[in-house]
Amino acid sequence: MKAVTQLSKKNLTQTRSRSILIGISIMLTTALLTIIGLSCNGIMKMNSHNSSVLYGDFHAAFTGISEEKKQEISVRGEIEKTGSMSSVATVELGKASGVLSYYDQNARAMSNLKMTGQSRIPTGENEIMVQKSFFKKLMKKKPKIGDTVTVPYRINGEGTVLRKKFTITGFLPDSEMNDLKQAYGAVVSKEFFEKAVPVEQRSYTLCVKMKKADKVTENGLKESINQLAEKLSIPEKNVSLNTIFIMWDTDPGAETVAAGVFIAAVVILFSIVVIYNIFYVGMIQKVQEYGKLRAIGMTKKQMKQMIFREGMILSGISIPVGLIVGYFGTDLFFTKIAGFSSVNESINEAIANTQLFSIPVLAGAGILSLITVCLSVKRPMQIAAKVSPVEAVRYQENTGKKKQKRKGCRQVKLIGLTRANLSSNRKRTLMTILTMGLSCVMFVTIANLCGNMDPAYEAKKDVKKGDFYLTLDTKLDDKTYPEKNLNRVQEQGLMNASVVEKIKKIDGVTRVETGKWAAVKVRGNEEEGTSVIQILSKKDFNAFVKSGLERGSADYEQLVKESGTVYLWDHFFDENGYHIGDKISMDLLDGERKVPLTLKITGSANAHLEASWAMTEETFKKLRVKGNLTSEIYISCLPEKKTAVEKQLRNLTGGSEFYDLLSYDDAYRTAQLGIGLLRDSLYALLFVIGIIGFMNMANTLITSIVTRKKELGILQALGMTNRQLARMLQMEGLIFTAGTLLISLTFGNAAGYMLFLKCKDTGMIGINDYHFPMAEILVMAGILLMLQILLSAFMSRKLQKDSLVERIRYEE
Repeated sequence: MKAVTQLSKKNLTQTRSRSILIGISIMLTTALLTIIGLSCNGIMKMNSHNSSVLYGDFHAAFTGISEEKKQEISVRGEIEKTGSMSSVATVELGKASGVLSYYDQNARAMSNLKMTGQSRIPTGENEIMVQKSFFKKLMKKKPKIGDTVTVPYRINGEGTVLRKKFTITGFLPDSEMNDLKQAYGAVVSKEFFEKAVPVEQRSYTLCVKMKKADKVTENGLKESINQLAEKLSIPEKNVSLNTIFIMWDTDPGAETVAAGVFIAAVVILFSIVVIYNIFYVGMIQKVQEYGKLRAIGMTKKQMKQMIFREGMILSGISIPVGLIVGYFGTDLFFTKIAGFSSVNESINEAIANTQLFSIPVLAGAGILSLITVCLSVKRPMQIAAKVSPVEAVRYQENTGKKKQKRKGCRQVKLIGLTRANLSSNRKRTLMTILTMGLSCVMFVTIANLCGNMDPAYEAKKDVKKGDFYLTLDTKLDDKTYPEKNLNRVQEQGLMNASVVEKIKKIDGVTRVETGKWAAVKVRGNEEEGTSVIQILSKKDFNAFVKSGLERGSADYEQLVKESGTVYLWDHFFDENGYHIGDKISMDLLDGERKVPLTLKITGSANAHLEASWAMTEETFKKLRVKGNLTSEIYISCLPEKKTAVEKQLRNLTGGSEFYDLLSYDDAYRTAQLGIGLLRDSLYALLFVIGIIGFMNMANTLITSIVTRKKELGILQALGMTNRQLARMLQMEGLIFTAGTLLISLTFGNAAGYMLFLKCKDTGMIGINDYHFPMAEILVMAGILLMLQILLSAFMSRKLQKDSLVERIRYEE
């Protein structure tokens, strides 16, 4: 046995260049497997240990809960603990808005309410804690702890405007998202809440954490929460599940386990195929050498043992190095892999505190690499063990049991030599293209998702047309200040023809479009209260409503003919007792007048509009409406004039509190913040996959050239020039690249499109219209081509450093 081991070591030292290439391949593959394993484990650990910090320490939130119902819920045996919060009052800050809220101790802990610096929770009636941006809106100066500020507020958004002096006890963290949306939150004391809101008017949001959550599955816990809500007579729309926290706080459900097993199986299978191909290409041409050993008496068993030990020696050196490199690589890039984002400090802190080192994961990666090496050397072992000593000495890659005839050529061209080399062992060529193609298939699949995550689609939900969206910011059913309701504000003519003309005359404005809203009350449905119906042209109806249709019909001509309407919040369609084909009676509010109308419900949609109903312009024209119901204006302008136009629009609208101006650029930035985290993590995965594909291609090309050193030397001795040699090697690489692209584009795009459809069905942010990811694929193709050219050029130069005599005398 010692002789076999010595032969293995001697063979490795004699073929040092090939051994180094195989060792590097094993090391890098192990490192990549380690990075994938540690990163996945780190993300799981981070979410498991920090899920309460990141997503809140509660399983569900029940909204609209009365004081009596709150007491009933708090004593339920299924519930471990509850925390209550309540929106006490609203604050109007010009174009911005704020909410004064009360949190009890449990709610503060369960929702991870953050404070900065020396802040403390308000305890006195006149104390408040809020974001600095909120105070700046009120004080017009930089606030500090201990300052007093007068806050105008309305209890529960209703009643008269009250003013009260508060003392600042601290600050909540500022948020870019809050600044973009101009919406802020403030915390007030229990004393203020109880004095400001009578018991019968109090409405709570209750954070609920269930008992024994870790003993049930994700789906089981969700079902238990919904059943509890049903027992407590809490409407479905008032139940909000903390889905991500539930996922990490329970044993994974069947779907989660299936997804995890699938991803693990793909990674393992891909790794096995890659390493197998690397070993197969590197060792298949050593059979002749092993045949000489068979001829002098080595048995089949010893032959297998010698080849196996070569693999084990290389693994024993390369795998530990790969584990070390993989660990430090994970430690270096984990923040990127996990989706580092300065927008969320809690996520950053959770990532920084995650312990990446894991003995089971490192052991698993090492064992996996060892298994793949064992599988990879199996075929070369069988080839050398099965042939007779005489046949092994004469062994060539393209020999087999079937007798082959060799065809001669009058002229030998470079393309013929290239084709002959690749076809001499079709299996090796096909396996190389297949394994390279698999890595690129994964790239193309994910690129189909990343390339279609469009922040513009999300932004268009807020600013559907043009560069600016000017609308009326009003109430619907304010009984204390009815002049703030939509129908009364419309009487002020804030968007009449003269205003539209002023906007059109602004330098740089290229197009102005208007839209109409009307406040309506559906007779016999008091729960819906006052809602909004939007009057749309055929073009806008098809663009905004028809595209989001869930049931029924949104055919414009049918709607005109039948005086039809489409309900725009499909989730609440059944809950409100509506049915397709029903006729509903409404009162359209034209100022203080009521215009009766009867419409037929033809469909239900999720249209991302601010209205509840949609009707056609033709139907609206039949009504005798006297007022101007224009309530929204879309403004397009020249790109270079955008800043100047926005400034003039704000000057024009600054005279009324009811104007609300939103720019497309602001909406786009808001969408980017949401998409950025997910996209960055996916691109980090693409980076890892790209390294795997590159190492496989590099090893295949380099090994193929090194093992043909003698053959190439003979060709040059017969007259092949250095330039022709370089061109031949480039053509071989191009064939590998072309085959790889063919596989990746065919299977990758098919899998990518299926993934896109699945993500679209689940409502993933930014996913709507499918576009072929041309840019990503061109980048991938360019990188493959560039690497192939560089590798071929490098090996060509390396070969040319040796003299022809040395190359011809070269023995592997």
